[in-house]
Amino acid sequence: RRIDRGHLRPLAHRDLDRLLGRQDVEFAGVQQKTATEDIVRAANTFLASLTTEQRQKVLFAFNDATQRARWSNLPTRFVSRSGISLKQMSPTQRDAAMKLLATVLSPMGFEKVKQIREAVHRRVHRREGRTALLRS
Repeated sequence: RRIDRGHLRPLAHRDLDRLLGRQDVEFAGVQQKTATEDIVRAANTFLASLTTEQRQKVLFAFNDATQRARWSNLPTRFVSRSGISLKQMSPTQRDAAMKLLATVLSPMGFEKVKQIREAVHRRVHRREGRTALLRS
């Protein structure tokens, strides 16, 4: 079943606040800014960096039951994933994706993402090195 993506649009601040159940905090008459503005800005910057085709691959309706059922964190050799990989992105797009992650994750969570990416990178290079040795 194909999903009509024509109704999808970049997030607005009120959308993210509503989805996350956040309210602006008022203290002594001064409204404190939530992280919502930063998240929305980073998400919209990332989406704006994508081509129309890429954007269609990464946007899903919030209530898309089919996509929720298909989602998995298992390796791609076991489960095919929707979306696009970092490898398929330009350097500018990768930068925007990483800035989005840095915005939505805690510093410790973002550090974990970087460590995992570095470990995978080292593993791939080690494997490619062994393959190159076998070919020679």
